[in-house]
Amino acid sequence: MSRIDGYSLKDAQALVAFRATVWYDPLNIFASWHVTGVVGEHACNFKGVECDRNLYRIKYVDISGCQLRGIVPAVLGNITLAWGFNLSNNEFMGPIPRGFGRMPNLKYLDLSNNLLTGGMPPDVGRLRYVRYYSLANNLLSGSLGWLNITWLNHLDLSGNSFRGSIPVTYGALLNNISYLNLAENKLVSRIPENIGYLPNLRWLDLSDNKLTGNIPYSLTIATQIKKLRLMNNSLSGKVPDTQTMRLFAMTAFFPGNDGLCGSVLGKECSPSGLWKKIVMGIFLPALILSVLTGILHVVKPPDEYSLRTIRRITDNFNNNKILSVGGLWTIYKGVFFNGKTVAVKRVRPEYYNGEGKLFEEERKFLKAMSHPNVVKYLGACSTPKLKVLVYEHMSNGSLEMHLHKERAGISSLSWSSRMDIAAGVAQGLAYLHGEWKEPQMHCDLNGSSVLLDDKFNARIADIRSKNASKHFTSLETNIGRSTGYHPPGEKCDFFFMTCFSLIILALHFKGGAEYSITNEPTPEGEVFSFGTLLMELLTGTEAAGPVKNGVKGGLQGIMDRAFPDNIQSVLDPAILNGASHDQIVLCTKIALDCTRTNPQERPKMEHILGMFERAYSTGPA
Repeated sequence: MSRIDGYSLKDAQALVAFRATVWYDPLNIFASWHVTGVVGEHACNFKGVECDRNLYRIKYVDISGCQLRGIVPAVLGNITLAWGFNLSNNEFMGPIPRGFGRMPNLKYLDLSNNLLTGGMPPDVGRLRYVRYYSLANNLLSGSLGWLNITWLNHLDLSGNSFRGSIPVTYGALLNNISYLNLAENKLVSRIPENIGYLPNLRWLDLSDNKLTGNIPYSLTIATQIKKLRLMNNSLSGKVPDTQTMRLFAMTAFFPGNDGLCGSVLGKECSPSGLWKKIVMGIFLPALILSVLTGILHVVKPPDEYSLRTIRRITDNFNNNKILSVGGLWTIYKGVFFNGKTVAVKRVRPEYYNGEGKLFEEERKFLKAMSHPNVVKYLGACSTPKLKVLVYEHMSNGSLEMHLHKERAGISSLSWSSRMDIAAGVAQGLAYLHGEWKEPQMHCDLNGSSVLLDDKFNARIADIRSKNASKHFTSLETNIGRSTGYHPPGEKCDFFFMTCFSLIILALHFKGGAEYSITNEPTPEGEVFSFGTLLMELLTGTEAAGPVKNGVKGGLQGIMDRAFPDNIQSVLDPAILNGASHDQIVLCTKIALDCTRTNPQERPKMEHILGMFERAYSTGPA
């Protein structure tokens, strides 16, 4: 018999194996699903199966709405020439297996309206040509993950329990998407700023989540969208009076989103809300009276902690409560009566140099920042002699501690943990670079500024507003202190330097290809820092010196010389059993691309997310 006949039998055997995982078939759908094992048998007579009659290979399987109960096995991935599967409207349980990613021709996959659990399929990144993809109305959870499916036209993940933010890659890489439904999940943070720029997007449903922030500008001018649903979130801010917003004003936003305002909604945006009414009705008379009597009482903003509270939760700034110390600040562990633990950052007086407006600007910036991979700001305490910022406490400390706490030993971080940490940092940086009117720079990304929560999720710490960075950097004597994380000459040189400082710095950095005294930090420089951090995760080795005289040195040089043939010789032994060779090679390639000498050749963070998706999809089965 021919080789084709053998493959047709393999297809049929895969469906028979699938049948064995189904324990309830009230409509007797599988009565015709059987083979004897003779070469040349095929599945073209199976109910619900469509075949190529020339090759007798399976093209499409439709067993939707058959009341089936069972699990979906990975063996379906053996049907390599199939272009579609419809298993919707049944009662399939358990996780979605690896396997579908082995189908190079798969264009249609509908697993909606089942009882599937777990997270996004681990090999979803391999579905390069799928056009219709629906997992709606299951019991799926976890993060959405990153999709870079070039031809994807219809994506429905609604009616699950997905958490976290909407990845920025959804707005950057799904250029053919026309239908995107993420409704009825538990998604948080802001809507990606770039999502409205998707040229073919016609239907967007993000309703019934926990999304916050303004409606992205790209959505307000997205004239290509014909259906928009954003209701039942926590969106706020002014809705611009554009053609698109007028079209959806009465249907897209309400109920919910009471914080939205604007003429297009017939709701004034003046500060006449509840907070103003409280202040005007209760506190203003008292304020006038206090002024008349020479005593000025200031109403505290909602995120203000009293000095008494701060002293109580830190045992009056007891040295035993110190978590870490920097040049201009000390971080204490604070514990409230209910057991909640926070990190209290007390700064030295010269930190703000009497700049009360700067402190308030910094506080406003931190309050607006919301992302699962950024350390959350909780509040502040401000007096003439004391400035304190309060953040959520990260119970597992810094990444640096876990990588290097045993200098002569091996880190306990597994490969999967390191991948998740790197991906989390990439998500956080993509948020900073892409979801603000102007890209926000961290300026000193390194192992000590990446903190780990109780589940070892990465959170970026020490983020400051642009104006605050200008001021703080002028006070710090150890500029660019994270050796090896910066490309040549790229620092946070915001501050206004004296003529003497200009001369000294010009001499010190003379010849740096990317350096300019007036340059501000760039996303490309931050990508370099991320690449170095990824190298540190791969090798367990601390970052060394930067590039000198055009020759790569330190950790970048070590990785470059070992790639690709000898890469395992420089890896941390702790990860060798947790990743496939292909996965290691891909992650090393990401790190090397990020640390290219020419900044214009480095990838953007949103593209790095797509690279990680491919790395995840090549993991061990």
